[in-house]
Amino acid sequence: VITDAFRVVAVELDLAGKRVLKSNIISEDGLSQTVVTIFDSEASRFDFVENSTIQSALNVRDMYCIENDISISQSSEDI
Repeated sequence: VITDAFRVVAVELDLAGKRVLKSNIISEDGLSQTVVTIFDSEASRFDFVENSTIQSALNVRDMYCIENDISISQSSEDI
């Protein structure tokens, strides 16, 4: 669940040019979601995931996935 507080932090980074949400695609069957986000630096990505508001939302997401036997994966690459 994306909270309003999460959105505020994300939009602040977007407006500062530190993060760009490139795509958010849900598969036709609704079983997969792919989100592509580009950060201007590793430091900005680290700041994002370490932000307490973001961390709280990620913890809620992770618990939901665990409780519902949903797998989640993440990857990163330099571009």
